Amino acid sequence: MVECGLDVGRIAFHLRMVDRFVGSARVQNLGHRLDRVYFFIAAGIYLQARLVSPRIPEKGDFDLQAFHREEGRKYLVAYAILSWVTVAANAALGEVNGILQWSVQNFAIVPMAAATSVTAIFIKQAWIQRLALTIQIGGWILYFAFFQSALSE
Repeated sequence: MVECGLDVGRIAFHLRMVDRFVGSARVQNLGHRLDRVYFFIAAGIYLQARLVSPRIPEKGDFDLQAFHREEGRKYLVAYAILSWVTVAANAALGEVNGILQWSVQNFAIVPMAAATSVTAIFIKQAWIQRLALTIQIGGWILYFAFFQSALSE
């Protein structure tokens, strides 16, 4: 059985990519100032993809549980940092550029960031990982259902 932390990282990565591509048209209309912020967040997302992707040997078995035990804290810390950067960017840039929905999106993102941060600290506690995964899934459902304006336009 694969530890839940690995699933949190992979699921979150794919959902972040969907969100960034869906919302990219709105960011492009805001000008060059946001280009740098958007670039660094996108670079962080790709770094996250590298961290959650183990090198699979061509032959033999691969132990995903061992990978999670050895590398889990790294990719969960990276995801937590990326989540908190997103919260700050939403709060600061949303208000400045009149995109009030960005600040409101933090209602879904803050609990997800907090859950990931706790999971990174308590990496060996499976019940915390399961709870964090539940919070992540609920947060993404809430986010895409109510806070992703590009999907409702």
